[in-house]
Amino acid sequence: KMTVKKIKLEDLKNWKFHNRGYLYHDSKEFFKVEGIRTFTSIRESKNKFWDQPIITQVGFDGGYLVLIRKKFQGNPHYLCEAKYEPGNYKFVQISPTIQATFSNINKVHQGRMPFFCDLLFSKNKNIYNKLFDSWTSEDGGRLYNKRNRSMLIEIADDYSLNIPNANFRWLSLYQIKALLKENAWVNPHLRGIIAHT
Repeated sequence: KMTVKKIKLEDLKNWKFHNRGYLYHDSKEFFKVEGIRTFTSIRESKNKFWDQPIITQVGFDGGYLVLIRKKFQGNPHYLCEAKYEPGNYKFVQISPTIQATFSNINKVHQGRMPFFCDLLFSKNKNIYNKLFDSWTSEDGGRLYNKRNRSMLIEIADDYSLNIPNANFRWLSLYQIKALLKENAWVNPHLRGIIAHT
């Protein structure tokens, strides 16, 4: 279960307003919330510009979005996570195996490293094959110049992977496509990677 309630920006712990007007984390990691003014002749606008807040990822590179694939009796399956995010519609969405910012991977939040990063960063490069590896852009209407490193990797059929909890499940492509028919069950990161298959 998860409970989310809205609070005032000035009540956020470990977040501060800079004297230049943007909101940032004490660690100077994660992201900033800034204001932008956009001038255009393309969109309909009375004044030919609009103002909006936008999220700027520190360093612009967000993190890793990784989907692990393994064949069971010759059929490819994908290790997905039922992930809780506070801004999700109805909280839970089916997500890639790893969905983590570099700030989280570097444990700036002082928590644990995200699951399966040990596999991703293993010095033994024979553990998996990269089937897809590309920097992919984020939604430019909400995020300023942000990109993520999206990957589809395949582990050997006989490689034993420790599944940490019941939030992770192996799904076939057929099952993922069936979940796509449900409203807001599959998150955009999983949709983007699975589109490569």
